[in-house]
Amino acid sequence: MKKLLTICLVIATAFSVNAQTKAETIEWLNVKKAEVYNVYSNTVNAGLLNFTDNQIKAYDPEHIEPESGWEWWQIKEIKDEGYSSITIIFDGQHAGKPSYITFSLSGNDQFVKALKHMATICGAKMIKDDLFKN
Repeated sequence: MKKLLTICLVIATAFSVNAQTKAETIEWLNVKKAEVYNVYSNTVNAGLLNFTDNQIKAYDPEHIEPESGWEWWQIKEIKDEGYSSITIIFDGQHAGKPSYITFSLSGNDQFVKALKHMATICGAKMIKDDLFKN
């Protein structure tokens, strides 16, 4: 029984060692946000993004207020649109349309993975990437 418990503990440790924590992911996103440009939101005139433990915020750097903030769990979909463009669609409406943020960034892959990781950690119920694939 001790051997079985030891094996399970070793396996669990091996899997958890590579997992990035919420704090590490937020820190990474906030470092990489310096490379983000062309930020647009349909809820506020945006120019900059900020990532916190609980929210993604979009705001105009010249007018800090108003800003729009969405909880991580509100993310419905994160799309890599190609041409260095990423769109985050939230579970919520603004003027009868889904709330979203779109922005550009060179090298989207890691950024999209980090956004999806945060959304998943925080309980977002996102649309599966392979939902309509055979």
